[in-house]
Amino acid sequence: MHGELTKSSHAMTPADVAEYEGRIAAVRARMRERGLDTVVVGDHPYGLEDGFRYSAYLSGFGLKWPLYHSIVIVPAEGQVTLVVSPGPGGGVAAKAADRTWITNIVSTVATTAEEKARTFFGLLGASYDEDVVAALKQSGLERGRIGTVGTWPGIDATRTALPQASFEVADAVLKDVALTINSAYEEVQLTYCQRAAEATMRTLMETAQPGALYSEVFTAMWHKLIDLECNAYPLFSVMSGEGTPWWPFDDRYTLPDARIREGDLIGGELPVSHRGWHVQFCRTWVVGDRPTPSQRHLLDGLRAVQEVMRERLREGITGDAMWRITLDACERFDFEPIARSGHWIGYWSAGDLGKDPGDRRDGQFQETTLQFMPNNPKTVEDGMAVVIHPTLVHRPTNRFGILGDTGIFRNGRLEYLTAPREDW
Repeated sequence: MHGELTKSSHAMTPADVAEYEGRIAAVRARMRERGLDTVVVGDHPYGLEDGFRYSAYLSGFGLKWPLYHSIVIVPAEGQVTLVVSPGPGGGVAAKAADRTWITNIVSTVATTAEEKARTFFGLLGASYDEDVVAALKQSGLERGRIGTVGTWPGIDATRTALPQASFEVADAVLKDVALTINSAYEEVQLTYCQRAAEATMRTLMETAQPGALYSEVFTAMWHKLIDLECNAYPLFSVMSGEGTPWWPFDDRYTLPDARIREGDLIGGELPVSHRGWHVQFCRTWVVGDRPTPSQRHLLDGLRAVQEVMRERLREGITGDAMWRITLDACERFDFEPIARSGHWIGYWSAGDLGKDPGDRRDGQFQETTLQFMPNNPKTVEDGMAVVIHPTLVHRPTNRFGILGDTGIFRNGRLEYLTAPREDW
C-alpha cells in the first residue's frame, strides 16, 4: 500500500519558504554540475539529539529516536518528496505533516498479517525501499541517474528494484551546502542557540554562590534550558584547592550533597542544541570573584591562548595545524591541552557527510569533520561555524580550565556570536 499525506496543518512563514527553496535550489545546482537526475537523501543517525540527520536539513523535520528514519527525494525538476514511517497510530507521519517544509509526504501502514509480522509493531518502516521506489517511479526516474546521500534501511533493495537506473554516492552535493551558514535565517537559528547558552550559563553562575547546594545549581540550570526549549549535555568540573577536579554537573554521576564554597574554581562546557542547531559555550570562573594568583594565571592564560588561536585561524587551515597552534600557545603559560581545542559546529545533520559507505570504524567523527586535533585533515571554510575552546591543565598546579566561544568564519576572521559582556 502506497500512502500519501497532504500537508495542511502547518503554515510556513515566508522565511521558512525562502530558506527551504534556497536549500533545494543550491542542491539542484550541484546536481546539474554532476549530471544527476535526482538525489535521495537518507538520514544516518549519529546520536539521539535533534539534528543528526541528513534529511532534516532539507525537510525541516527530524526525530530523536533512530528507529524512525526519514528520506528526502529531490528530483532535478518537480515535486520534492519526504518518506517517513507512519509511527504508532500514524503519529510520526502526522508530526511530519505538521513540521516539515515539504508538501508531499509518503508513509505506508502495514495492513496484512505478513506485513505486520515483518515490521516494527506492524508499521512499515523497518525497510523504506517500497516507498522510495514508488516515489522515484512516480517522478519518472526508474531509468535515471540517481545520487545517494547518506543511507536508509532498504537501500540495497531500492537499487535492485530499479535495474535500469544508475546509482552513485553523491554526499558532496549536500556537503557544501550543509556545512556552512548560508543565510540570515540560519544565522538567526544559531544566534538563538547562543543566547540560550548564555542565559543558561548566567543562571548557573548566579546560582553558584557560597552555601548553595551543587544539586540546586544543577537543577536551576536545567530549568532554564527547558524554559528556552533547548537540550544540552553539560560537563563541569569543580576544584576546591589543588588536585584532581570532580564533576558534579554530569548527569552520569550522582549529584553530591555538597555546598559551594568561596574560592571554588568552576569550569566546563555547555553544548546547547535547539531544533538541530548547536553551539558550545565554555567558561571557567572563581566563586566570589577573588581568584588567587594561580587561579588568575589560569584565567588570563586561557583567554590569551584562545585569542592566539582566533587570530591564526584562516581559510584552508587544517584541524591538525590548529592543534599545533594550540600547543605553541600553551607553552608560554605552562599549560597542557587535555582534549580537542575546537571544532566545526552549527547544523549537525551534516556531521557524517563524507564518510565512506559501509565504514563502521571507531573514530569516524574525528575523521570526517573539522576537529582541532592531531592529524585531522579537514579545513576551515568561509561561512563555516566554528567553536574555539582550549581545554587545558596548568602543569604546576594541576588546575583545569576551559574557555569556548562559537562564531562564524567569514571574510578571513571568526566573528563570535557571544553577546558583549565584561565578565564573559
